[in-house]
Amino acid sequence: MNEQSPLLYTCDCTITAYDYKKAVLCFPSLYWFNVLTLSFISLIVSAIVAITGSNLITTLSTFICMQIFFMIYCKVKAGDIAERDFSNRLKKNLLSSEYHLEFYDDCFIRQTTNVTARIAYSDIKKCVENEIAFYVKIAGYGIIILPKNQCSPEIITFIRGRYNDMGDNPKKKIKDKSAGTAAFIKSKKRRMMILFILTLLCVHGALGTYTVAVRYFDLQRWIASVLILIWLIIPILSIIYGFKYNSAGLKCTKNIVAGFILGFILLAYGGLSFIASIVSVVQNNMDGYSSEYSDIYGYSSIINADLPENGELQILNIPDADSESLYHDCTIISADYQYEDTSALSDSIKNSDTWQQYKDMDSAFQIFMPFIYYTDKNAYISIYNKTLNSYNVIPDNSGEYEIYSMMYDSKNKYMEIQKFNFNYVKGES
Repeated sequence: MNEQSPLLYTCDCTITAYDYKKAVLCFPSLYWFNVLTLSFISLIVSAIVAITGSNLITTLSTFICMQIFFMIYCKVKAGDIAERDFSNRLKKNLLSSEYHLEFYDDCFIRQTTNVTARIAYSDIKKCVENEIAFYVKIAGYGIIILPKNQCSPEIITFIRGRYNDMGDNPKKKIKDKSAGTAAFIKSKKRRMMILFILTLLCVHGALGTYTVAVRYFDLQRWIASVLILIWLIIPILSIIYGFKYNSAGLKCTKNIVAGFILGFILLAYGGLSFIASIVSVVQNNMDGYSSEYSDIYGYSSIINADLPENGELQILNIPDADSESLYHDCTIISADYQYEDTSALSDSIKNSDTWQQYKDMDSAFQIFMPFIYYTDKNAYISIYNKTLNSYNVIPDNSGEYEIYSMMYDSKNKYMEIQKFNFNYVKGES
């Protein structure tokens, strides 16, 4: 404090739990702080729900329902929470209900029995006035309450003279001087509205990015999941600026709510997709999977159909427990064409003399489909006996044969080839 600055006014204040309750209700940011604190409970419970194997919809519903409950609870119980907090802090001697104030030209001093604090007016973030008191919020300090019935008319006039209608201090640093102007309010409202709209659209943008990355750029799913997480920047900015401008007097509650809800949706969807993709890659490598789509061209002459240029391929080699078993040296080739144009493939299979619909196939061929558990009557089946170089035939003699059992589901755009050696015994089919 400048020692030459004269003392202007003094007053002694005594506050109650009711005064503290009114103060908390004047600052929405304190409400959102309570909501944010309880959000960790929602996240923990939602994580437990997800770990138990529940699907994404159940997990998201759990989080959203709990969050809505906590928002309503904090709104209804804000005053009661504030009164309890005041009483507890008073008992623990963390605050004082009585203090002496001295006002100077550049600061004021707050004195209690234990602490004396000098507070510059430039450190005051906001001042709210109602019919009973002034509520002064100070950066890094808290809230100071000045009951009007304990302040002289000169002090009331002095405080009013330092704040505009928005409750902002016109004697703050230069960068904050425009905080209460009409131009400031208009520009920030426009910015927050744009950010709110972008927040609402970010889930659609993230899912669109994921689809394009997988379908048109053939990126691995774990990379596409990272692209979803990048979209989290938008709801995070919506939350940060929502709190910032709420404290400046702008109503940005919708930005904060949308940021929390849609941010969690992106985090849950992107995070779970990323984890599932990584687990799948690790598991595939451990199990002997191959994911290079070009590997399927090694079977194109056997498939005898027009294959799409792209797709998702997995090749699994199944270890043999017993080389003397009926089926051994098994390999399963799975091709997923969910995002591809399969019209040429479907037409070539439909018109091929080596493929036939499952419903038309003789039940005797079931022995050549040991790992295909597929009952759709409209699926197409082709059994290639490489040893005999023939399709859809029952061997005339017992012996070991190399078999390619193929299935194609045009509805789900899925093809599966199962290659194995088969110890065929005539008459035991």
